[in-house]
Amino acid sequence: MKRELLITIITIFLLLALIMPKASRPRQVWATYNNTKIILNGIQISNQNAEPVTINGIVYLPVRTIPEALQMQIEWEADANTIYINSEAAQTQPDN
Repeated sequence: MKRELLITIITIFLLLALIMPKASRPRQVWATYNNTKIILNGIQISNQNAEPVTINGIVYLPVRTIPEALQMQIEWEADANTIYINSEAAQTQPDN
């Protein structure tokens, strides 16, 4: 009985020793700047401050870029780790 328990504990320890280094290893991603342009209603809205980046085949851009181009209000609330985006139409409607 003690031998079986000892073998089980050693087996679990060895499995964890093999799995944990792979789980905690940083993940590598490839990011490229390939001069991607964002055109909204015929006007280029991307620039050096809001340059899109491609990571693993997906294009990302700063969240502020599109709402500002559409003249929407955007706020960052650090305490809640939340971005609020509001259109002017939503702001001018009366509260019910």
